[in-house]
Order: sequence, then C-alpha cells, then structure tokens
Amino acid sequence: MCAQTADALRDIVLDHLAVLPGVVHAETSLIYERVRGSGPLG
Repeated sequence: MCAQTADALRDIVLDHLAVLPGVVHAETSLIYERVRGSGPLG
C-alpha cells in the first residue's frame, strides 16, 4: 500500500491498520528525498 500524501498515509493507518486486532501502535515515516544508488531501491 502506498500513500501519495501525508493525509492519505494517515487515512491508511487509521482506516486499515489501527482497526486490526492486535495492533496497539503504528509508526510511519515520510521520505522526502531519495538519492539514487543509495540503498536497496537504488
């Protein structure tokens, strides 16, 4: 699942993840920039 905006990410967490049994905490990260060739997606 990929969110295009911070608001969409919040909606995914609240509507799809937080409602699952056993989920007591969710933490997200926003990536503002990625340098090509650095990391597994490079």
